[in-house]
Amino acid sequence: MLLSTSILLTAHGKPISINVRYSSRATRISIRVSDKGAELIVPVGADMKKAHSFLLSREFWIRAKLKKTGKHEPSTTHIPIYGHLHEIMLCKRSAPRIENSKVFASSTVALSTFLKEVIKLDLKECAAIYCKQLGVTYNRINIRDTKGQWGSCSHAANLSFSWRLVFAPKFVMEYLVAHELSHIIEKNHGPKFWQLVASIYPNYESARKWLKHNGTRLHSYLPIP
Repeated sequence: MLLSTSILLTAHGKPISINVRYSSRATRISIRVSDKGAELIVPVGADMKKAHSFLLSREFWIRAKLKKTGKHEPSTTHIPIYGHLHEIMLCKRSAPRIENSKVFASSTVALSTFLKEVIKLDLKECAAIYCKQLGVTYNRINIRDTKGQWGSCSHAANLSFSWRLVFAPKFVMEYLVAHELSHIIEKNHGPKFWQLVASIYPNYESARKWLKHNGTRLHSYLPIP
């Protein structure tokens, strides 16, 4: 399981980056706010889904405490793009782009739109490779913001994916493309289906485990436009 180093709070104001500190001495999940900012303290081995939910439930309290300490909400923060941390640079009249470890945009809405274009292009490139291996074709790729599904394949071979996969390591996106394309041949999740997935993406179990342990966190990055 990959451990979070930060989580964004975005529901009730400007994005705030909360550092995550894993402690072998801590006995419970807690939040500490000081003039340096806020941090989520998580006991080693604790359930990260529970820690994440606890943090989200305390967003109003955190923002109030930060105001009292005089800590201003940052105009820049960080997000992972394909698992690699990038600093968000919000600049007026800035064309969305990625340079080194920074991502530029005029607003968080513009940034979300840009990242949707990035993931759609990469999904299409990945699908082209696996289509050749499977000997199949798909109709179109749709980008959505679903919480219950990371990907789906309709009977008409229309593929749908969550744009928030752009925050996950790239091997997760590759697995989901292989998964949904395999459904063009095998509609269920029986043994033949998983054999088909394994034939084009042997490391699929690692990607499934990553999503199981980290998927919830992908929804914490950037507000929904």
